[in-house]
Amino acid sequence: MLQRGRGEQTVFDEPRRSSGVVVSLLILAFASLAAHHWLGKQIIESSRSEGDTRLSHSAVQAVLAQVHGAEHRSVDLADVRDSLERIPFVRSAVVYFHGVRGIEALIQERTPVAQIVQLDGSLRYVDADGMVLPATACVVPHTLPLIRPDNPQSSASVATMVRVLLTAQRELSPNLYATISELTERPGGDLLIMADHNTWRIGLPEAQRYREAFADMNVFWDRAARSGSMPRFAEVDLRWSRHIVVRRSGGEHT
Repeated sequence: MLQRGRGEQTVFDEPRRSSGVVVSLLILAFASLAAHHWLGKQIIESSRSEGDTRLSHSAVQAVLAQVHGAEHRSVDLADVRDSLERIPFVRSAVVYFHGVRGIEALIQERTPVAQIVQLDGSLRYVDADGMVLPATACVVPHTLPLIRPDNPQSSASVATMVRVLLTAQRELSPNLYATISELTERPGGDLLIMADHNTWRIGLPEAQRYREAFADMNVFWDRAARSGSMPRFAEVDLRWSRHIVVRRSGGEHT
């Protein structure tokens, strides 16, 4: 219905305009529903992953392969993620659809930072959280320090020793940290670090104390390296704040 007033202005009836908007919305809703229905019937044909290495790659691919051939609408991404995170070498995973017929996973692995000797004499990798990882035939491409807790079955001791190593890695110069081959816990909790040419005593693993000990070691090592005397020290005692006691190879203390 048209109404004309002064100035011959034309005013369209509001109900007609509203009905046009409703029709447009219905068309969009129908198209969306049809697209969703079409997408839900698509078959997952491919998968890929990023962030996984040989430590977890085979297990990750086995999980992703389980959804191949499934309809898009039947795949629960949360379930796939949970299955991936149950893999011992996987710390966390993000899973999403890739295109129409694919699925992708972004993997964060548990990175080995040390090795540990088990009661049966076997070696296992340990990650930054102190988690002892399952036996694997894969070898990491760099040498890792060995930790020897007084009780290898004590998760608290393992986690403490890993924290000490990570602190050493942060505080020591890279060249000095690279000389560390072993961290041993003695009965009572004292820690010994075996380096290339000598042993370091750092005492009980109190966080502030061993941070200071590694800072002192940096200074001492720099001076000793410049003088060429480092290989002659059999033991470096770092248990005292800003004071280092060394025992020479012949048993003399300095």
